[in-house]
Amino acid sequence: MILILIFAEALALYGLIVGIILSSRAGQSRAD
Repeated sequence: MILILIFAEALALYGLIVGIILSSRAGQSRAD
C-alpha cells in the first residue's frame, strides 16, 4: 500500500516538474 503512495507521489512530482519546464520553455521562445 505504501509503495502505491510513494509511486503516486513521485509521478505527481515528475508531472509538476515537467509542467514547469514546459511552461518556462514556452514562455521564453517558440523557436525550435
